[in-house]
Amino acid sequence: MLGPRPSSVQEKTAYEWRRKFQRDYSYALACAEDLQVQAKTMRSDVQTQKWKELTERLKTGFEKGDAVWLYIPKVQTGLSRKLAHMWHGPFRIDEVHDDFRVRLKVEGTGYRQPLGTH
Repeated sequence: MLGPRPSSVQEKTAYEWRRKFQRDYSYALACAEDLQVQAKTMRSDVQTQKWKELTERLKTGFEKGDAVWLYIPKVQTGLSRKLAHMWHGPFRIDEVHDDFRVRLKVEGTGYRQPLGTH
């Protein structure tokens, strides 16, 4: 602290009040920081768990009846690739040939030909 210690009663009570206020404020800041760290850790743990579940799910492969999206990188002539819809779906899997080849069910989706993808 800069300057001499307070000597009068009013100065002492104001000084004590200010010190108590500063102590309480510092405690509140520390608590808020701890809560933020806990919340960040919790969000990180939840996200990690979701990614683990997703990777485990993808390791098992696709099954008949799963909903999937199909990526078709072709763009119609005259359209900007940036604004084109390249992901189509969702489609249901009709047959699974192996991990990388499936036949999609397209009835009622507006597509004219059966989609065999790999």
